[in-house]
Amino acid sequence: MSLAREAQSTQNSFAEDGFQAIEIITENNYGSAPSQDELQDWADAGEMETIPVLSDTSQSVWIEFEQDFYIPTIVHLGPDMTVLSVDEAITSPSQFID
Repeated sequence: MSLAREAQSTQNSFAEDGFQAIEIITENNYGSAPSQDELQDWADAGEMETIPVLSDTSQSVWIEFEQDFYIPTIVHLGPDMTVLSVDEAITSPSQFID
């Protein structure tokens, strides 16, 4: 949650450079698919105003990018959707933005 609370600030700092953060939740606290209300609660708790909070309940997307099986998983994608980093503990996109 602490990283989620930083996400909007990061989004604000790099939005003019074309950066877009996306939050993906794979399950709720009970291991079930998160409801729309739970996704909204997460967005509200993180004060995410311009960051979509989505669900990947089938884990069909998330599992492709998971490397260490710890939370959070941070993936940076380039404008052409190439993978720039996966689970390297890089929380700022600054090194990828020209």
